[in-house]
Amino acid sequence: RPTFWVYVPQTSARQLILSIKHGNQFHSQRFVSITGTPGIMGIQAAEDASPLEVGKTYQWAIVLVCGDRPSPNDPVVSAWVRREPSTT
Repeated sequence: RPTFWVYVPQTSARQLILSIKHGNQFHSQRFVSITGTPGIMGIQAAEDASPLEVGKTYQWAIVLVCGDRPSPNDPVVSAWVRREPSTT
C-alpha cells in the first residue's frame, strides 16, 4: 500500500478524505483527522483495503472536508498512480 504525500495548507477543515479508484470502481476510501497546521502529510490507504494490483492505474484524490460532511464544493486534488512489478 503506497503512502500518498500531500501538502495541506492552513485550513479550518478538520478532516480529509483519501479516495482511490480504478476505472469507475472505488478501491478504498479513508477519512483522516487533520490539525489545521500547514505542512506535508503522508497518508496511507485504509488498512483493510487490498493492495494495489501490479500493472493497474489508479486515480487517487484528497478532499478537504470544510464542513460537517463532504460537499461538492470542498477543495480536491487528484492524480494517477500505477503499481509496477518489483525489480528485485
